[in-house]
Amino acid sequence: LPLENLIGKQVKPLPDPDPIFNPYPTPDTGPYFDLHRTVNVTALKGVTTHLVCRVKRLGNHTVSWIRIADTSLLTVGRYTYTTDLRFEAFHSPHTDDWIVRLKNPKPKDTGIYGCQISTTPHQTHLVHLVVH
Repeated sequence: LPLENLIGKQVKPLPDPDPIFNPYPTPDTGPYFDLHRTVNVTALKGVTTHLVCRVKRLGNHTVSWIRIADTSLLTVGRYTYTTDLRFEAFHSPHTDDWIVRLKNPKPKDTGIYGCQISTTPHQTHLVHLVVH
C-alpha cells in the first residue's frame, strides 16, 4: 500500500526475525519460541547440563530435540529416542519448557542442537552447546 493509505491506520509491525529457520514466526496464530528463555549453553565436562527450549502456545503440536551434526533424533515430547543413555527428555505438565538433560557431557558433545516444533513447515530454533 502507498504510505498515504496507511496514515491514521493501525499497522502491526512484523516480529523480530529468527534469522536461521523461522524468519517470521506468528505468535498470534500458533506456537512460537520464547527466544528470551531459550539460550546457548556452556557446560563443564562430566557435570550434568540442561538444554532448555521454551515454546509458547504449543497447542496439539509436539516438541522434538535433534543433534544437527548427525541429524540424530534425541527426544519427541517427553520421550527419549536416542540410544545414548546420557540424554533424557523432561517436561513438566502445564509448563512451556522442553528440556534435554545431558549427563556426563563430553567435549565431543559440543555442537548445535535443534529444538523443533511439529508445525508445517517445522519451526526450528538452534541452541549451541559448548562443553569445556
